[in-house]
Amino acid sequence: MIQAFLFAALLCSSPANDYWQQDVVYKIDVELDTIHHFLHGREELTYINNSPDTLSELYFHLYPNAYRDRTSLYAQDMEHMGKYRFSFSQEKDRGWIEIDSLSVNEQDVLDRASLLEDKITEMKLSLPQPLPPGDSASLTFHFRVKIPYLFSRLGRMRNHYEITQWYPKVVVYDKKGWHPDGYRAIGEFYGEFGTYDVFITVPDTMEIGATGELVSTAGAGSGKTRYHFRAENIHDFAFICDPYYKVIAEYSGNTLVRVLYFPREEKEWKKALEYAKDALSYYGTWYGKYPYSTLTVAQSFRGAGGGMEYPNLVLISTRPSSLTNFFETVIIHEVGHQWFYGTVGSNEMDEAWLDEGINTFSEVRYLEEKYGEDEKLINFPRMLRFLSPMNDRYLHYFLYYTASQYEEFPILSPAYDFVDDPASYGAIAYAKAGLVVDMLRNYVGEETFDEIMRTYVERFSYKHPTTADFIDVVNEVSGEDMTWFFDQWLRTTERCDYEIHSAFNSTIYAKLIGGGTKITLYSEIRIKRNENIIMPFDLFLDLGGGEKKIIQLNGNFSDTTITIDGWIFKATIDREKKILETNRWNNHWPRKRNIKPIFDFPDFDAYQVFYYPYIWYQTADGIQVGGGLQGRQFLPIDQFHGSNSWDYHFVYGTRSKKFLHGASYAFPVRKGLIAKLEFGYNHAEEREKLSLTKSIFNGLFSQPEHKCALSYEHTWLGKYQYKMEKYWELSNLHIFELSYTFRKRSRRFTHYLNPQLTYATGDFNFTRISLRINEFIRTTWNNGFTVKLFAGYVSGMPPRQYRFYPSGSLLPTGESPLALTYEGKFSPLEHWHIEGGPDLKGYYGREMSGTGALSINFHSPYLLNRSWFPSTFFFDAGILFDENSNTGVLYDAGVTINMGPLFMDFPFWVSSPPTGEKKLAFRWSIGISPSTISLF
Repeated sequence: MIQAFLFAALLCSSPANDYWQQDVVYKIDVELDTIHHFLHGREELTYINNSPDTLSELYFHLYPNAYRDRTSLYAQDMEHMGKYRFSFSQEKDRGWIEIDSLSVNEQDVLDRASLLEDKITEMKLSLPQPLPPGDSASLTFHFRVKIPYLFSRLGRMRNHYEITQWYPKVVVYDKKGWHPDGYRAIGEFYGEFGTYDVFITVPDTMEIGATGELVSTAGAGSGKTRYHFRAENIHDFAFICDPYYKVIAEYSGNTLVRVLYFPREEKEWKKALEYAKDALSYYGTWYGKYPYSTLTVAQSFRGAGGGMEYPNLVLISTRPSSLTNFFETVIIHEVGHQWFYGTVGSNEMDEAWLDEGINTFSEVRYLEEKYGEDEKLINFPRMLRFLSPMNDRYLHYFLYYTASQYEEFPILSPAYDFVDDPASYGAIAYAKAGLVVDMLRNYVGEETFDEIMRTYVERFSYKHPTTADFIDVVNEVSGEDMTWFFDQWLRTTERCDYEIHSAFNSTIYAKLIGGGTKITLYSEIRIKRNENIIMPFDLFLDLGGGEKKIIQLNGNFSDTTITIDGWIFKATIDREKKILETNRWNNHWPRKRNIKPIFDFPDFDAYQVFYYPYIWYQTADGIQVGGGLQGRQFLPIDQFHGSNSWDYHFVYGTRSKKFLHGASYAFPVRKGLIAKLEFGYNHAEEREKLSLTKSIFNGLFSQPEHKCALSYEHTWLGKYQYKMEKYWELSNLHIFELSYTFRKRSRRFTHYLNPQLTYATGDFNFTRISLRINEFIRTTWNNGFTVKLFAGYVSGMPPRQYRFYPSGSLLPTGESPLALTYEGKFSPLEHWHIEGGPDLKGYYGREMSGTGALSINFHSPYLLNRSWFPSTFFFDAGILFDENSNTGVLYDAGVTINMGPLFMDFPFWVSSPPTGEKKLAFRWSIGISPSTISLF
């Protein structure tokens, strides 16, 4: 108690302006009931009011109430993000906290406490007497926690317990007032620093890891042990226990590092000790020695991500793998939080970048300094060694660049603002913020940067700094007002992009008096700023013959021309990548190109060209051999906004002795209604197509999704060499098509709507209209059934290929974008199933067709264990009709097996089999779909 008051007095007398901070002393005695999954606890809390304000109330976090029911902010956030495990959980798997008694200075005040109306995880307590500045209050809680299944951070799995955010915890009161932020699905925590004495009683069989230093252990009778942990200058307390844990421990300096792991992964987890000790060494050098006597790294099953940090304790659920180095990356990231979150306790909900951004930068720096150029996240097998190494810095830039293609949030945004686009939280609060910190280091220089960080940590250890505090330290240590830097990068969503617009070399010949000629060489480089952020940068020039030149530019221009003596061979903006640009492809003159075989990760400096071989067997043409070329800038997929992507492929048919080829080209049009213009030509299919599409995504993986496409296609099918005559008709057609696709997900339903209108003229004139509706009805968090409705009608005189066939589509669709060949067993409507039309999967190979179709398809929940045999039962019913006839209602039933994007249909029963075939028989077809039924 004396230590607590001394610490409070030191804070109050600190020379840091008028800074003040509340102080707390916790004494908690808790017992874990592993039979009924309860915590029974008693908490004594001393709250010291160091503020200049008289407090008439106190607020407390009751975080376990996040798991009480669907009304909590956590539950609502998870549903909003499309994660339904908790939403569909049973009462027995949910959790809560109940306060059985509460007193202030020995006066019963439970009737003065109430949950906030909009946040069941936050409690307001009206004090019986106001608490003036400099005074303290003693509170005593008796409480029970029903431990939930491990949905997020607090929970259990069988006899494994992760006890975090579990006790009545006082809310921070600072200059902005109280912060009863609640428990959210995105964002973390803010707590008052203080002293914790925690007594934990668990079964003797349990191995335990916890915040703080183990003071003593004692038998508690009935096969139980009582552990006493103590910690000072921390703002939270957590523990984890499991009867199967094994422990290894070593000292790193004066810090005891303990690793808790499960025996089946002993070999891999022994490396965790090395990684944790390395992290303490690196971070200790940069930011000051780790100030606590213990650090525990525990293997966990935590459901909130790959790892989670608590004072002196980090939980790691990322599994070790020989294919990646994510295991080490997660461990050193979470250990880094012992500085930025642990000792420097900023508000993680309001200003997440102060811990996640700085820590992400530290993670990248650690890996680069430890491994140098060999730093990589993925260890590719030998057959994939042609791929470029992917390191941590690249991954974070990839995330930021992708998010920058959408409507961004500023880095200084509350964490819960990202609920609509959770992928952007990692891209902005972690990746972009980390890259901005790295850019700050580049700007001020490493030596000054290290002094900034050491000063920041030293000055604000065990305090609650804000962004303004960090900027003040930067300004003070650097000797420069850096407000302009942070205003641009933290408070706005503006971007940075400088471009070498043009460059040319010139030669001037001048006749000299007295004879002779003077030759003068000079170059002009025009540089434009395409975005609003202004940053200084270097212009690197290669003058040939080994001569180099670097010109420093302040970046404060919209368009400038630089003239230099001599010719230039290459020019590069920001060659060392010291500034954070969203477009580095235009930083080079001449433009960079990278030619590689088959495929590679996106290159953010060079336009990529790939070459690949091709060999296949085609029924009508025998063995086909050929190859192709592809080019792209970033990824040519709607969500990723790749640009200027093209493909040229050619093939030689050994039987037909013919050379076939095709090409496509697409580029984005960012303004107006048109998002992408695409042209394709395919000699083998005898078609050329021009399409304009507009896709609307709220974010990379968020919904709803809208996509509108308008296309013109010219087809000239002159012979049947590559087509099956029973489905196709020779024709020369001009086809116009308009389609719209809508997807939206809710707790119970996932909606899919796709109307299409087609008009064709030429050898045949017809109009075709269709509507497809898919409804996925969720019965559990990861399971349910799908109902698909289809209706279609074609008027006029359509060729055979535009009539409706019972078993699917003739042409690739958005749902099934690939057909392996054109004729034979694996052709569309034979054993190759392309989703579309009535989708009566048992009726492949039939010549029956109609100018109209109606159908309903039903897919049941999985029949077998999804984890190893993802199968669904299906039942289809439909009818095909012409003006004066119809097929009658056709039925089929069977099983679909999904293996990632590949699916196999086994329609074992059909109501109307072909002549000579039984209704019940073995039938099969295969197909490829990016969104198969199994991928809910």
